Amino acid sequence: MWYLLIPVFIITACKSNTIPTGDVSATVIEYKVTYLSEKAGNIPTKMLPGKMTVIFAEHFALNKIEGFFGQFSLVYIGNLHNKSVVTMMKLFDKKYVSYGKNGEMPCGFSELQNLVITETGNTKDLLGFRCKELLISSNSDSAFYALCTDGIDVKNPNVTTPFKEIDEVLLDFRTHLSLLDMRLTATSIEKKTISWDVFRVTEGYKERPREFVENTIEELFK
Repeated sequence: MWYLLIPVFIITACKSNTIPTGDVSATVIEYKVTYLSEKAGNIPTKMLPGKMTVIFAEHFALNKIEGFFGQFSLVYIGNLHNKSVVTMMKLFDKKYVSYGKNGEMPCGFSELQNLVITETGNTKDLLGFRCKELLISSNSDSAFYALCTDGIDVKNPNVTTPFKEIDEVLLDFRTHLSLLDMRLTATSIEKKTISWDVFRVTEGYKERPREFVENTIEELFK
């Protein structure tokens, strides 16, 4: 029966060419990246990218950060239905892709131990969205406050971050990417029509295991 094929389509969407064609209405969020230390390894953080772009369209999400004059990019493509994430990394002329398993953390992020997320009861407005204030703590990091909103209708929006347990879109939060300790704060939120091609793994990317991509990311900042 044809409906039995639907789960197969969802599971393989990121890895195969079953991403829809044409255009789609998407929510595009730009974040300012603030680094919480002066260096990441031996690299001054002032040289690192100052912006991250997040795109939500139907049951897909994309996070992109790029820098070094276009010579470095890190892209996470998340399937919000099965909570799988594809990691695409470009470093000069090298291009690698790693296909994550369902529920697996994106490459470069570590599982947070004893993660506790508490609503403080406070609210704040950011870019016209009413946000809940959260207090996030774990054994892996010091506690910090974050803002999330239900004003953007996305189910499982944080699959491409270490905070997949939060079911509202994060607009202000902290995270660790390899050796980078950063704060991300939304600076613009727009509805745009985009091509489905942004969610497709483009030609030239060579598939590599998760460990290889993570080691490459870490070596970059040593």
